[in-house]
Amino acid sequence: MIQKDYIKKTYAGWLGKVIGIRMGAPIEGWQREKIEMFYGKEMKDYVVDYKDFAADDDSNGPIFFIRGLEHYKNLTAREMGYTCLNYIAKEHGFFWWGGELSTEHTAFKNLFAGLEAPESGSAKVNGMEMAEQIGGQIFIDGFGFVAPGNPELACQLAEASARVTHDFDGVAGARFIAACIAIAYIKRDIKEIMEEALTFISKDGNYYKVVKEMMAYYEAGKSSDEAYQCLRDKYWIDCYKGICHIIPNAGIIAIALLYGEGNYLKTMELVNLLGFDTDCNAGNVGSILGVICGTYEENESDGIPKHLITPIQDIMIASSVIGSLNISTLSENTLLFCKIGYELAGEEMPEPFKGIWEGLEKEGKRISHFEFTDAIHGFRIKGNYKNAELSVVTTNEDAYRGERCLKARINNIHPGNQVYIYQKTYYEPEDLHDARYQPCFSPIAYTGDLVSCQLKNVTGQKLMAYLYCYDTVSGENHRFASVDLSREGNPSEWISLEGQIPTIPSARIKEVGIEIVSTELEDLYFGEQVILYVGEFAIQGKPNLSIDFSTLYLENYSLHSTVQKELSGFTHYQGNIDGINCTAEGVELSRSERIFTGDYYWRDYSCTLKFAMKQGKKFDFLLRAQGNLRSYGVQIADNELRIVCNSENNESVLAKAKFIPELEKEYLLTATAKGSMLQVALGNIMLSVEDEAYENGMIGMQTDESSVVLLQHILIENK
Repeated sequence: MIQKDYIKKTYAGWLGKVIGIRMGAPIEGWQREKIEMFYGKEMKDYVVDYKDFAADDDSNGPIFFIRGLEHYKNLTAREMGYTCLNYIAKEHGFFWWGGELSTEHTAFKNLFAGLEAPESGSAKVNGMEMAEQIGGQIFIDGFGFVAPGNPELACQLAEASARVTHDFDGVAGARFIAACIAIAYIKRDIKEIMEEALTFISKDGNYYKVVKEMMAYYEAGKSSDEAYQCLRDKYWIDCYKGICHIIPNAGIIAIALLYGEGNYLKTMELVNLLGFDTDCNAGNVGSILGVICGTYEENESDGIPKHLITPIQDIMIASSVIGSLNISTLSENTLLFCKIGYELAGEEMPEPFKGIWEGLEKEGKRISHFEFTDAIHGFRIKGNYKNAELSVVTTNEDAYRGERCLKARINNIHPGNQVYIYQKTYYEPEDLHDARYQPCFSPIAYTGDLVSCQLKNVTGQKLMAYLYCYDTVSGENHRFASVDLSREGNPSEWISLEGQIPTIPSARIKEVGIEIVSTELEDLYFGEQVILYVGEFAIQGKPNLSIDFSTLYLENYSLHSTVQKELSGFTHYQGNIDGINCTAEGVELSRSERIFTGDYYWRDYSCTLKFAMKQGKKFDFLLRAQGNLRSYGVQIADNELRIVCNSENNESVLAKAKFIPELEKEYLLTATAKGSMLQVALGNIMLSVEDEAYENGMIGMQTDESSVVLLQHILIENK
């Protein structure tokens, strides 16, 4: 039986990890002495005030590897290997691609060459040094989250994931961390949690030994400094080789867990001050303590403090090959973990969360619900006047559904002033603090999408509310629905506002939200003080959009010596951008490049693509693509037009007809996916087939090494 507070604890656990990553990222790889020299002997807050914290490998792993449980009924290391290949681009984004120094890079090369997991990460293939680096434990928190109170299951899943890239103590670390997280749902004493977690790893390994020795120091009443000195003397990097071995970091985690004594901030401070792989260690520790302690609302003395939660803004930015999944929220990630957790336990997720998740999964409807502590779903607020004093927070003062809503506080608004309460639905390079893990995006809102929300004017001023979107291509705002918020009649009623994002040619929607305009006649010296509640805010995918490929360009995310360029609105597969050429006629695709755009949760839609084969004889247009290895394809190859189903490295032909492409000739290809029916039209050729492998997914295009295809225009319509 899953615990009643499972969802709330999982949110706190995931929040705890993300805070840990953010605290540790600026000092990653530093030794204790350097940290003290820069920041002193205390660290109770972030040392860097990030603009928007970009993608990180420690958060990429949990939210994508857990999806293997959606794709496979029996999840072993083999299936996890294909999950990696599905979601990760070739040698950019997601991981640290450190060549022969990187365990993940080494394992990825093995997978790419056809060596399946667990051999891909085995010490036999890669050597013991490579197999026991830290990566085995830093990506597996999600497997603890989906197995609350069930450490055996958590260990089984974490091991399957870790064996893709690691072996021996690298796997032991994955099992230990996953077990700690799973046990934390049912126990609060950190020493008891660690003792039980140790029963799930081998006593013969060094991971077990270093944790036990740190525990012995704690039990003997010795200080954390004495425990750390033991770690430096017996288990440090002069004993364990490689760029970042798991054993010294395991010792740091053990010290922080023990001497933090169940207090989130104290534990987080200690794990960061001890140095080494700070973001990884603080992330794992944050997951465990988050589940144990909760937030300050549940546990005022030991929970995650508010000052660490507020800067997160409930935003999760990632760097997989699926651009729309690279923009999400911690709230959304939490429901993914919990949906899988309930399924594994054979139980049903409670409302309103079940309905919220099914709205996304079955209807492509992203619902911002505000049910978790300070979880604002990435909402921001700005005004068009000089002294705008504005903020958005969550509150339990009212709710449209559930227990909370979003509260907008607006000060100094005068007649005609405009305030925007909005979400970012696309990111550009200038929006992010850095691009160390090479983030890339497709929008999560498109022209044609349905937008709805519920509003309440608490303070009663005369106001108009508009739904609006911002198109970053034209640099213009577009209003598309309105309602008078002036309080008349029953002031306790929620007012609904809904509309459809208008059709704007080649638009790339970067903001969607609510514009508030004061319609007061009297201009008070200090302006008006307004409080608005937002109940729920939803964006439902109903695409009706066009893309002129000649308007696309390369966005420059380059950081120092790392060159990163991305095709605007698209993600790409290859490790460089050489196969994408932006021209006045459109985008030329070549060199086995693969590009994606659209929403992962799109279901029924039709696409009409204008293109020309410039060289070669092979081209694939992908439908309902769920990554590199999961999609339908409309394929031109071997003088045939085909409908294919791609799964792992297998390609099944579902329908075909003879077709000999002419070079330089412009073609119009129409492909429709509706329910189980797939239909294709190209010239006089019509193909149709029924298949149920994939119900949703984005679109994509790919070529082989010898082909060049000119992409000119595409029209996408909801069906």
